[in-house]
Parts: sequence; structure tokens; C-alpha cells
Amino acid sequence: MLRFAAAKNPLFVGLDIGATKIAVVVGEARPGAEPRILSVGCAPHAGPVQAEVVDMGQTVHAVREAVEKAEHAAGVAIQSAFVSLAGTHVRTHVTRSAVAVSRADAEITRKDVERALDLSRQALRRGHGEIIHEIPLGFCVDGMTGIDDPVGLSGHLLEVRVFYATGSAQAIRTICRCAEKAGIAVAGIALDPLASACAVLSEDERDAGVLLIDIGGGATDIAMYYQGKLCHTGVVGMGGKNATRDMAIGMRLPPTQAEALKCAPGHPVPAQAILRARMEEIFLTVSRQIQPFRETPLLGAGIVLTGGGALLHGVTNWAENILAMPAICKHPAAADKLSPLPAATLSTSVGLVHYAIQSATPARKPSLCRRIMRALL
Repeated sequence: MLRFAAAKNPLFVGLDIGATKIAVVVGEARPGAEPRILSVGCAPHAGPVQAEVVDMGQTVHAVREAVEKAEHAAGVAIQSAFVSLAGTHVRTHVTRSAVAVSRADAEITRKDVERALDLSRQALRRGHGEIIHEIPLGFCVDGMTGIDDPVGLSGHLLEVRVFYATGSAQAIRTICRCAEKAGIAVAGIALDPLASACAVLSEDERDAGVLLIDIGGGATDIAMYYQGKLCHTGVVGMGGKNATRDMAIGMRLPPTQAEALKCAPGHPVPAQAILRARMEEIFLTVSRQIQPFRETPLLGAGIVLTGGGALLHGVTNWAENILAMPAICKHPAAADKLSPLPAATLSTSVGLVHYAIQSATPARKPSLCRRIMRALL
């Protein structure tokens, strides 16, 4: 959390370490309103493979460059940030656990809730990596479902469903060390799709049911919500860089020319066929990931596309054809005109500011991922 002279409220910073760029966003918390985005700093980056860092030195240099640009634009010295995490090492799980209510008068207390959550964590930690996110999906008291906060209710058996995102301890350490070697303390971690959801999804879309697809350079992240609850997150190890490589090979072009052709508003027929084939492969992989979930046919708000890949000509039609749902493209409007890059490419970094503000509100408990980081570092 930062303050500087022109801001009336605390400032928060998001640091997104992506496959093609590093993005740093400084935002001001505003009570009862969306954050005000003050600056964006970006630097080119070719470090990650499928969103996982493989060249520490290159990544640290790019982080420093992006931080300096954001600091200069906002007029503030950045000391800490919430950092994005992605990669094929990330796994999601939904667990169920149950405990007997401890009090003789059968009133459920916060300790009962913590016991139920602890039981879920103990079952999950055996071989599933480090917990990044822990999100209770709902409680059940003596068979009565649909309860968000059971404290104060009466009952004998308390059950809880919990969404967990877990990841490789090594990957988490690497991301944290990249930030810290660049002089930035890690205030917290958030998965890419959860951060992007904070920036582009409305409460109505989450309630109706929505599939977010964030098409990045090295990977495509997904998050599915239904009745306001997170159902699933996932990652597809393909993104915009794969499409560029396909076009470079298929059209016999240098990579820079292939990238420019990919991003153009219209494509020659051969280029369009190459691009469509890769994007449809990505959407087919997404379809296979979400098919097992019972909520998939009930997503009333359809698909929301974001990320750089969402800007490609024809992408909404390809998504609709493969996934059989209406699709729209969205971007964080607060970042418009603050960067030469399209705002859709900044969804994760802007969303990290939203997530950081939510994590800092008094109603929320200390972040589980922050406790995990302290144990790892």
C-alpha cells in the first residue's frame, strides 16, 4: 500500500509477468467506486515458456524497466506489488469436509468454520502442491444448503465446499524472487484468470454464469463462474505466440512480419485459415476442460474474451462456433489511453489492483497465499 501527495486514498500496484510483456499498474482505492488507475508501465519480455519464467535475469531486467515507467508516470516510488501467477503447473480442486458443531447449545462459531476449512486443507496438501487460493463455495448445516456464512446459526453438522488453486512451490518462489530482485516486495499473489475476472467481469455476469477466456501471449487462462461463485480455473498451454509462429512458418515470413499480419484488421485467405486453425484448437481445448462441469450448460452470460488474443479479427465467431455460446470481448476501461498497448492486454495487471484492494479491506481475513509465501521464502 502506498500514498503520494496527489492521492487522497491508498495506492496499490499490480505486477503481471507475461510471456510477451511485463505490465505494472498503479491504482488508487476509492471507497464505494472502481479504483482510479494512475499509471501503466510496460516492458517487452520474452522470458516465460507457457507462462512460466525460465530466464531470471531477463525477467528481472524487464520488471525494473516496467516499474520505472509506472513510477515516473504516477510520481510515486513503488515498493511492493501484487503479482500474477500462471502456468501449466497450476491445478484446481473442489473439496468437501464436515465437522460436528462444538458448542453444547449447537450454535456455530467461527472456530467451527476454521476447523472445517483446516480439515479441507489437510486432505488437500498431500501431493497437491502449495495452496494459492482458498475460496469457500458454500456451507451446509444439517442438510440445509446455500449458506454463505453459517456463524450464529444452529445445527449439529457443518459441511463446507471449498475451491482450491494449487501450484508448484518452485514456480511460486521463482516469481517472488523475480520481483524481489527487481526491488519489489511481494504483497500477495493471484492467479491470472482471477485477476482478469476482477477487471472485466460484472457481478451480473458472475451471477448469471460466465466463462472468461483470457488469451495471452504464451498461454490462455480460463475462469468459470456460476451463481456468483467460482467453479473452475484452468490454463491452455497455447496463446498468441503460437499463432504468430504458425503464420511465420505457413506464410514464410519473419516473426515480426507475422506478428504484424496477425494483428492487422483483415487477413489474406491463407493467413486467416492459419490463424483460425490455431484459435479453434485453443477453444477446443477449453471446451474439453469445461465439459465435465455440470454448470457449463447453464452459463447465461456466455463467454467473455479478453487479453491480446481477444483483439484478433474473427475471434468471437470462432469462440461461439466451438463453444456454442455467445461471446463478447471486454477490456478494463480504466486503463484506456494510459498505455500505447490496447487495454485488453492489461486485464490481468489492472485486475491485480482490484484484487489487492479487495484483499486489504477490513472485512477480509489475511490472505492465505500471503501466509504460504512467508513459509516458502
